[in-house]
Formats: sequence, structure tokens, C-alpha cells
Amino acid sequence: MQNILLVNFIYFSTFFICLIPEFTWGQSSFNSGLFSGLSLTQIDGDGYSGFDKPGLILGGSLSNDFGWENKSLQMELQFVQKGSRRPANPEKGIPPYLIKLSYFEIPVLFRYYYKKIYFAGGLSYGRLIAGSHKEYDISGEVPNRSPFKKSEIAITGGGSYFLTKKISVEIKAARSVIPVRDYAILSQFGFFGITSSGIFGGSYNSALYYTVRYQFGENTENKPKEEEKNMVKEILKIED
Repeated sequence: MQNILLVNFIYFSTFFICLIPEFTWGQSSFNSGLFSGLSLTQIDGDGYSGFDKPGLILGGSLSNDFGWENKSLQMELQFVQKGSRRPANPEKGIPPYLIKLSYFEIPVLFRYYYKKIYFAGGLSYGRLIAGSHKEYDISGEVPNRSPFKKSEIAITGGGSYFLTKKISVEIKAARSVIPVRDYAILSQFGFFGITSSGIFGGSYNSALYYTVRYQFGENTENKPKEEEKNMVKEILKIED
């Protein structure tokens, strides 16, 4: 099990690192950072509602402003625990149920900065970690469970607030745009679907991420290009 996790981590880490040169192209500003926090998730289509499954999220980020003012592109590599949880309610005769999933994800985000706030949105590719899918009911681990797909494509977006020049807090939401599991307990409409399985039916991951982030180096993408503005002012003074 540990060897499988290590292979997955090396695969995505190598892919992530190989893209660093693309983010350092030209004279634009490059920033990197680390983050960790809490994930609250549910699976649309499992018959239960509520973001009742807590988990861990941690990862790193690379961003580049490409010479833009108050805008940047960011790529992240993150480990996140997802799934679904129905707490037991003996008074109503409701037994417990739990689904555990773990993913490596690569979100690619467009970010817009306004004062101390970032608004971000984009797409994310996720890879289910082999062996991480577990399901439990009142009798213990569920045998012969319907498998989850190995890959996930999700839409994601949210915002962050800078507490200091390097530390920020972020709230972000994410939802699968294609089913992560063909089987659904209840008929699930997804975005356009009308059946409980198939292209638009089935089950979808939904998640809320609450993270604390630390950014290395000067946060140059957070502010206007003051050096360029000062240079223009000096040129105008010389012409006068």
C-alpha cells in the first residue's frame, strides 16, 4: 500500500516540477507557496446530503503574473481526502455510512487580485489514489462495492484574504463535471443528466476547502508594477 502511494506521489510531483520552467518564462514574476487545511465533502448521488465528511488537504502552488497587473495564473499540486458520511441517528433508525477517498489533484486557476483579496477560478484534474477507496456501514467494511473512476475533472473557484504579505486564508469550492462513479443510489441530474448512470448521471464529488497559505518571497503579483510606473514618471520629468 505504501509503495502504491509513493509511486502516485512521485508521478504527480515529477509532472508538477517539469512545468516550473513554463511558469518562469520571460520577465514576469514567479511565486511559490505551501498550504494546508480542512476539506468538507459529500458525494452527490449517494442518497445523503450535507458536507459531513471531514478530511485533510495539503499541497504547494506555483504562480506567474506574466507581466499582468493584478492578475496571475496559478498551478497547484494537492493531496485531498474526500468522500461521504452519514452520521448514525438511532432515534430515527438511521445507520451510519462512510465513504473514504483520497486524491492527488492539479488545479489550474486564473486569479484576480483586488487590494488584499484574490478571486480564483478554473479546472482541476484529480487522480484517485490506488487502494484509498473504502466504504463502511453498520456491519463494517462494505464488500463488492461499486468502483470509483480513476480520474476526476472538476470545476473549482473561491477567494483568499491576505492576513500579512505572505500569509493568507482561502475558501474554495469544487465539484466534478463528469461522474466519478456510474452507480447512484438516487437518480442524479448532475448538470444536464436525466438518469442515474451514464454520461451525465451517476455520482459527483462536491467539496469545500478551507486552507491557510504561506507564500515564499515577495508577493509581487499582489500590487501594481510600481517600478514601471516610477520609470515612466522619471522619463516624463526628463522630457520636461
